[in-house]
Formats: sequence, structure tokens, C-alpha cells
Amino acid sequence: MTSKTVTLKACSLLFEDHYTMSKDSHRHNIIMSQKLYMSA
Repeated sequence: MTSKTVTLKACSLLFEDHYTMSKDSHRHNIIMSQKLYMSA
């Protein structure tokens, strides 16, 4: 394995991780804004 392949693999893993996290935080933000809207 070349170092390029390793870097690409690591990057794609990081990207997937980030994507999953941002999907979760997006859902979290929606829930929070709904709560704020309800309490307003």
C-alpha cells in the first residue's frame, strides 16, 4: 500500500464520520428549534 492510498482511506473514513455526525447534529438542531418554537 502506498502512502497515498492510506491517506485517501483515512480521508474517506473521516468524511463518513463527519457526515454521520452532521446528520445527527442537524436532526438535533431541528429538535432544539422545535422545542424553542414551542416554548416561545
